[in-house]
Amino acid sequence: MFSRITRIGGLIGLSISLCIVLCCTSLSGDSKRRWRVVSQEHVGHPPLFDSIIFFDELNGLGLTALGLGSTTDGGINWTWRLESGHRGLYSMRFVDRQKGWIVGAENKVAEEDPAISSTDFKPFILITEDGGTTWQKINVDQFLGTEGARFSTFFSMCLEPSGAAWIVGNAGIVRATIESNAMRTLEVTLTRAALKDVSCNPVGEVWAAGDDGLIMHSEEKKWTMIPYPDGNVFFNRVKVVGNAVWLVGGIRANGQEGVKGLLLNSKDGSAWENKTPREAGLLIDLEFIENEGWLVGAQGGIYHTNNGGATWRKETSPTENDLFSIFFLNAKRGWIGGDKLTVLGLNTD
Repeated sequence: MFSRITRIGGLIGLSISLCIVLCCTSLSGDSKRRWRVVSQEHVGHPPLFDSIIFFDELNGLGLTALGLGSTTDGGINWTWRLESGHRGLYSMRFVDRQKGWIVGAENKVAEEDPAISSTDFKPFILITEDGGTTWQKINVDQFLGTEGARFSTFFSMCLEPSGAAWIVGNAGIVRATIESNAMRTLEVTLTRAALKDVSCNPVGEVWAAGDDGLIMHSEEKKWTMIPYPDGNVFFNRVKVVGNAVWLVGGIRANGQEGVKGLLLNSKDGSAWENKTPREAGLLIDLEFIENEGWLVGAQGGIYHTNNGGATWRKETSPTENDLFSIFFLNAKRGWIGGDKLTVLGLNTD
């Protein structure tokens, strides 16, 4: 989609006039498709946008671990609507303009203590029915599991066609109904590692993925673990797009350092095709709009496909900040959220 101007300069034998024509055409095309910095915080130690959504071209919400911000000018300015307090806010999902949820973990003691252990946390859910203006806490069972397994954190959730919620966390998967101000647990599936994301499709299939190469698949509410041979793999996102599933994450080469990006694609989980862009660092989020896809990750990495993910190309990025979330309102208008409260915008009009 972006023309490679540098290639033009490297060609031998082209006339100067032809080069000028091509370069001008390329620059004109870039001006319509380039991601631009909409806002960014330079003072202190600002948090990162883990989730970002927009209801129209001006009004949107951005979630950080420390609070929820809202914007009425397309992401230029943000007003903080919800402060986390003793909670950690991990992900946000909306089913329409009014109704949405935030999941995470909260400290069970009144005062915050940096030395507390994971047993001092419990999962929580917040719900809004007015587009994020006000939020109500859902009563969550403290004990969700068997044989002493205990959930301390919820990382993500999605809704199946029946309206029931699938929620993933540090200890596995919970299926529940959320009514009024209470969550009623329907079933619990424990897993050997934490699950970081979950995705539901309209026909009732559910996919979840997380640490240590863990991949889980559910058909007709029966979960199967899909083996992946490399335990150094971890997944940040799972996306069901049409009849395909995409896994986004990385591979730890040497402990926590030397992380390489990883993008996998499969139709049924029986075989995974590696679609990782060349020289990609840690990859964090993926979004498709029609046949186009965008992929983001560490150090401002942005990658694009215009053929449904068959091939990916690295795009020019206006930032070196890590990028964590993508949202598209339609095929022409999108945003990316990242570290230091970075917001990038794409407008193709």
